[in-house]
Amino acid sequence: MNKIFTFFLLMICTISSYSQSLKKQYQEQASQHFYKEEFKQSLDCYTKIIQLYPNDSSAYNLRGQLYELLHDYKNAILDYSKEIAIDTTFADSYFFRAMVKEKIKDHKGAILDYTKTIKYEPNNSDAYYFRGLNKVALKNYVGVMDDYANAIKIRPDHAEVYADRALLKIKLKKYKEAMNDFDKAIELSDTNAEFYLRRGKLKLKIGQQQSACEDFKKCCKIDSNFKSKLPNINCN
Repeated sequence: MNKIFTFFLLMICTISSYSQSLKKQYQEQASQHFYKEEFKQSLDCYTKIIQLYPNDSSAYNLRGQLYELLHDYKNAILDYSKEIAIDTTFADSYFFRAMVKEKIKDHKGAILDYTKTIKYEPNNSDAYYFRGLNKVALKNYVGVMDDYANAIKIRPDHAEVYADRALLKIKLKKYKEAMNDFDKAIELSDTNAEFYLRRGKLKLKIGQQQSACEDFKKCCKIDSNFKSKLPNINCN
């Protein structure tokens, strides 16, 4: 009996060792394909890992990211969901799934997943920011300012948040506050042509045409492609 037990134990250890060796081999192949931008082949390697280890949450995550790169959003969501079923508290799983839902314009679903991300990773600045953007997409402005404020509190140098908060303040006719946010965004990122264009349009809206023209000129100096986006006004 002891010999039989020892034999089976050795067999199990041998199979386990072989499986681990195969997994490492597939991981290396997946990385090689990825760096060559051979995403389909890289994805196939993770499928083989999942066949070996059906509860390997990281394999689902990485395969999900590859599905996303291949624009197969349905399967990307399925893989992130499988990862969440294995580990319900891993914030990145919800975050990645939220970004895919945002791409397919499932803004309600994205908001729910960003909320889950924040629950498990309260200092995730992007989760607050993107949740706010999705609320704006639904024209649900309740809590958006709080989301932007939290994003800025966690990451004060996030210029895009200031710029998008400014757009919301314009909708709410809080022009002075919007201008302050554009000023801060440009202070943090003074080579962003879009920011100058937005601020220039606000200045034009409140009657500061000369100053608006200066912003439009700066915008086009940074990126001449923005000339087609300028308002039809005389800045000579």
